[in-house]
Amino acid sequence: MNKQRPSQRITLRQSKLLIRYQHLLHAVIVLFCIAGTASNPITWIAVTITFISWTCFSFLSKQQALMEQEIIWDTTGEWQVREGKGDYQHYPAPSSCFNSHWLTILGFQQSILKRHYLLLLPDNCDADAWRRLRIRLKQDLSRLDSRMPDSYPGSR
Repeated sequence: MNKQRPSQRITLRQSKLLIRYQHLLHAVIVLFCIAGTASNPITWIAVTITFISWTCFSFLSKQQALMEQEIIWDTTGEWQVREGKGDYQHYPAPSSCFNSHWLTILGFQQSILKRHYLLLLPDNCDADAWRRLRIRLKQDLSRLDSRMPDSYPGSR
């Protein structure tokens, strides 16, 4: 009863939610700095650093909007990740994974020092691909958990 799952291909786009949260965070920091003590020079330095950070994040988000990402989950369980027009990077199963209804973090490890993380929000891809990815991750993680022996002292 071991069914082969078809490979899953997901084209990612930039998350508008993440951009909104970045803008909100920067605006709140600026407001807190200004509302604090406006005559303090450290406050103005903090505001200047925040505006520089805000500008950099805006520039990077515009650049990332032009760059297309794609992930493929093979039938063998391997992942392929392509950023921009580059080649596909092959990764084994994620070494770490967080999966919830509003956020998925996939952590891949090629070697001891080389790690790659994908932060996926619901608006990164279409709703059907998001749902299928989350369901498949939950099924694979529960299958892996059932194979692991209980090593807790009071579990036997």
